[in-house]
Amino acid sequence: MIADGLAGGKYAKLIKHMKITEAKGSVLDYIHLGDIKKKYFKN
Repeated sequence: MIADGLAGGKYAKLIKHMKITEAKGSVLDYIHLGDIKKKYFKN
């Protein structure tokens, strides 16, 4: 559905309404890592 809408197909109006083309970041931005983040990732 998303690929079809982005390509201007049947779901293009839905993609435009949801502002998917204006989205920023990724799904990983919403995962809470807690202590794992401190242990394995540098700031």
